[in-house]
Amino acid sequence: MNIDVNSKIDDQKRRVQFKNMIYIADGPSDVPAFSVINRYGGSTFAVYPKGNKVALKQVEQLRLDGRINMYAIADYDKDSTASEWILNKIEEYAERIINDSKEQLRKSIGNSPKHSNY
Repeated sequence: MNIDVNSKIDDQKRRVQFKNMIYIADGPSDVPAFSVINRYGGSTFAVYPKGNKVALKQVEQLRLDGRINMYAIADYDKDSTASEWILNKIEEYAERIINDSKEQLRKSIGNSPKHSNY
């Protein structure tokens, strides 16, 4: 089957649903993508260069406007805010995906035959 990248696909049939996406970006051109991810329950994270006060004000305004969930300096070292937030979101989403899968499996299992007490 040949599926074009722009084909419409029901959210439940997507390999990765929007609610399981984390969008990380650094500029105003990413605002439309931030909006889509936010609208469908994903998470959005903006980064800015260390020491760039103009960029800091810009991402803070994006946060105040509800366009992003979080922001930090574009530093992905182990103990950085960016790294910790992103890893936390990944763990949160992984846990939810596992729990959702278990729930779907539980709902799909029929009743098993039982011995009758006669």
